[in-house]
Amino acid sequence: MNFLNLIKQSFLLRLSLALTLITIIFFIAGIFIITPITKESQTKRAILNSRENIQLNFEQVLELYTREYETLRLELNRLLPPKENIIEIIEVIEKEGENLGIKPAINNIPSDDLTKTNTIRYLITFSGNSNQLTNYIDRLNKLNFYIEIQKISSTEVDKFSFDKIANHQIVIDVFTR
Repeated sequence: MNFLNLIKQSFLLRLSLALTLITIIFFIAGIFIITPITKESQTKRAILNSRENIQLNFEQVLELYTREYETLRLELNRLLPPKENIIEIIEVIEKEGENLGIKPAINNIPSDDLTKTNTIRYLITFSGNSNQLTNYIDRLNKLNFYIEIQKISSTEVDKFSFDKIANHQIVIDVFTR
C-alpha cells in the first residue's frame, strides 16, 4: 500500500496532516507578526535604559552652556563699559597719550546714528611725530574696552624739521552698554 492510498483511506491520518499544515502556517505567520513587536519592544527597552544617560547628558550640556554664557557675559561687560563710565574711559585714553609725551585733546562728535548702537564718537587731536602716532594707536587698540578707529589724518607742521612734527587727528568710536 502506498502513501497516497493510505492517506485516502485513513481519516485520522488526513486530519493529522491537515492539523500539522495549519500549525506550520500559524508558526510561520507568528514569526512574521512577533518579530517586529519584539524589535519594537527591544527599542523601547533600550530607550528606557538610556534615559539616565540622556538626563545626565542634558544636565552636562546645560552646565556647559551656563558656564560659557557666564564667560561671554563677563567678557562683554569688560569690553563694553556702562555709559556712565565714559569720563573714566576718556581719562584712560588721555593718559595713554600723556604717557607717550603728547597732550591729546578729546572732543565728542555728536551723531544720532550711533546712539542706536550705544556708540560714542570722539575726535582726538594732538601734535607729535609719526612714532608717537603709531605708538598711540597701538595703545588705543590694547585698551581693556572696545573702540574702533574710524579715521586717522595728519598735517605736517614743519616739513624741514628733523622730527617732522605733525598735527594728528584720530576719530574713534567707543562702544558702551
